[in-house]
Amino acid sequence: VIASNNDTYAIGQMVKCDNGGVQTYVTIPANETKFLLPLPSSNHGNHVKVNISDSAYLGVLGTTGLTAYFGFLRVGLPQRGDTVLISGAAGATGSVVAQIAKIMGCKVVGTAGSDTKCRWLEENGIVDVAINYRHARGKSLSRSIREATARKGANIVFDNVGGPFLEAALSNLARGARIVLCGAISQYNSDGAELFTDAQVKGPRNYMNLLVKRASMKGFVVFDYREGYGRAISDLTRWIQEGRLKYSEHVVEGIENFHSALMTLFDGSNMGKVVLRVVDEGEAELATSGVSKSRKARTPGKAIKSKL
Repeated sequence: VIASNNDTYAIGQMVKCDNGGVQTYVTIPANETKFLLPLPSSNHGNHVKVNISDSAYLGVLGTTGLTAYFGFLRVGLPQRGDTVLISGAAGATGSVVAQIAKIMGCKVVGTAGSDTKCRWLEENGIVDVAINYRHARGKSLSRSIREATARKGANIVFDNVGGPFLEAALSNLARGARIVLCGAISQYNSDGAELFTDAQVKGPRNYMNLLVKRASMKGFVVFDYREGYGRAISDLTRWIQEGRLKYSEHVVEGIENFHSALMTLFDGSNMGKVVLRVVDEGEAELATSGVSKSRKARTPGKAIKSKL
């Protein structure tokens, strides 16, 4: 908040809202804010210091982290010892799901689109086994998943991509498995006008495995869990402080680079949450156009205005 006509919202306070788009400033009616967010340097519940960046509230402590938290815990219903299969495991949501699963005592298998991402997932302990879905060492994706789950199948599937991954996952379910439908980014650019072609969005051919394995498949919308946001943010913050939850940001400088930043979500070149940093006029001459940075954590900064 840089200016306020409402005593509830002090200058310097951060608020959660859905107004605005890719812009530097926005005027927000007080009744359209969702909830107040504590400043990263302030006390957070029973926690002493929250030494994380402002932009974390756009990612791991924002909609991204909340989606992972409620999708996995409320829809996936994990039990200690479960095997969890996650698509897009190196992404902003998938990597948080994977770490929550580890915190809950689960074995985690994740898929990603490059060897670099797979190494990052395994070397940082985010997953137990990472599979490069683009070339699973000459094996089919389904076979790679089967071997990674020791042929026992997955108890929970957290799907962010849909398409071939979902079919491969359906072929590798444990009895009573829960499939959490979070997204289907592999299908978003399919041309619905091209009816009856391979470009058309299609459902999985092997969905009858849900019946055979007594499994369930359920979608969810994070906004349905608003009443639990406070508890979720408190848990996520505590896990970060304890070193049990790491987060990565792919930071792009300059509002003029919005389009190229957005495209990283579809070509898979991003590592973690994509954040567009809108540079203040006073520091504009210091910014390098088109530069993006990936890091596991950022120190508190300023002028974080938008997210992707």
